[in-house]
Amino acid sequence: TGVFVESAIASTRAENSVNLVHSLREVVERMQGEGSSTLSWDNFQHELQNPRMLAYFRSIDLDPSEAEGLFRILDPDETGTIDVEDFIMGCLRLHGAAKA
Repeated sequence: TGVFVESAIASTRAENSVNLVHSLREVVERMQGEGSSTLSWDNFQHELQNPRMLAYFRSIDLDPSEAEGLFRILDPDETGTIDVEDFIMGCLRLHGAAKA
């Protein structure tokens, strides 16, 4: 029974991560410029009012007021833009850390 429960928990976590990625991708698509693979701070900041983005931040115990810090962490070169995939992977890492 313990193996079954552990397997079910692992399956649920994997499913939640997949759902999170899909949800993040939908939000990110709104933030991206046309044909761009990067996010600008202006677009990111604008989407902070998006209920899906706010729900994501709640899920990782990150206050929206800390969003600029998250963006800066993901933009170490201080270009004012971050790669979409870097953003998604960074969010997944934060999500995993919040669950730990």
